[in-house]
Amino acid sequence: MVFQFYVLMLGLFLLVTKTFTSLILPKVCSQSTDALDTVFESTGLIEPGECIFELTLKPKTCGVRIGFDKFLFNQPVKKDSTSAYVCAADLDLLELSGLGLPNIDLSVLCGDLSGHHIYLPTKDYDELLPLIDVKKLILKVIHVLVPDAPTPLWKIRLTQLPCPGEIEQDKKSIFSLPPMGCLQFHEKPEGIIESLNFANGKGHYMAEMNYAICIKRQPDTCGIKFQALDFQLASNANSSDYTERDCDSLGLGVDVLGVSKLLNKDYVIIPDGVRINNGLKTYASKFCGSSLMKQEVIVVTKCPLYIGVVTDKLNDVNQKEVGFKIKYQLLNDCTLLDL
Repeated sequence: MVFQFYVLMLGLFLLVTKTFTSLILPKVCSQSTDALDTVFESTGLIEPGECIFELTLKPKTCGVRIGFDKFLFNQPVKKDSTSAYVCAADLDLLELSGLGLPNIDLSVLCGDLSGHHIYLPTKDYDELLPLIDVKKLILKVIHVLVPDAPTPLWKIRLTQLPCPGEIEQDKKSIFSLPPMGCLQFHEKPEGIIESLNFANGKGHYMAEMNYAICIKRQPDTCGIKFQALDFQLASNANSSDYTERDCDSLGLGVDVLGVSKLLNKDYVIIPDGVRINNGLKTYASKFCGSSLMKQEVIVVTKCPLYIGVVTDKLNDVNQKEVGFKIKYQLLNDCTLLDL
C-alpha cells in the first residue's frame, strides 16, 4: 500500500509539473524568450518611453503568428485634410522589426486590433543571411504621455511555426503555415473577417495598405460565399455601382464639373466575384464605396481563396473610410448555383 501511495503521488507530481511547465506565462517589458508559444502583455501602469520584447526564433522556423488577444492603442490620425489615417509618431504605437527576417510591410501598428492576427514569414532567408546565427522578432511599444489619453493595453500571443517535417507530430501548433503572401489566414470553414482597426465600425482603415486575407480550403471546397455586414470604403465614381474602374481610375481625377480632384484607390479584391443583389448579378473583382453593404458575393473556383485589401495615402472628407466586416462560408456543392 505504501509503495502504491508513493507511485500515485509521483504520478500526480509529474502531471502537475508537466501542466505547470506547459503554461504560457506572460512576458513583460525588457524580457526575451525562444518559446514556441508565448504571450507579451501589458501590466498595470505603463511608464512613458520604450517597452521592448524579443522573440528569438528557433532553427527551421518558417513563420510567426502574432495574435492580438487585446490591443487598444491611440487611433490613427490624419496629418492634414487630404491625407489618410496613419499611426502618429507622437502617440502610442507598436513597432515590429526583425533580425534576419524579411522586410515587414506592416511595421507600425496602432488603433484597435483586438481579435486580429497577422503572419510573418521567415522561410528561405537562411541562404540570404548566412552570417546571422540568431534571428529575432523585436516588438517595441512606444508610449507617449499625453494628457487625458488612455494608457495602451495589449496582450499579444506569439507562435513560432516550424517548417513542415521539422517537428514531431505531438508538438505541432494548432495553427498552420499560411500560403506565401497572406498577412492573415482563417482556417475555419466559416467565420468573420474585418479590416484592420475596424473597431465595430468606429475605426478607420490605415493608409497605403496592400495585403491579402486568406481562407483555408477544405478537400471538398468548390467555392466561397461572402456576406458583407458592413462595408464603407472610398470611391471615385458610380458608373458600375462602385466596382472595377470606379475604384481606382475612372474619372481621371476630375469631378462632375471638371474640377481637379484627388483620385481614390481604396478597394477590396475578390477575384471572379459575382455580387447578387435582389436576384441581379454583377460580375466584378474590385469593390469600393458601399458596393457590398448588406450584399453577397459568391466565388466558384479551384484556386486559392482570399480577399485583397488595397488603400492609398489620400482621404476624401466627404467619404467614409471605415472599412469592412464580412462573413464568409466555404461551399462544398456548387452544382445548383446559377452564376
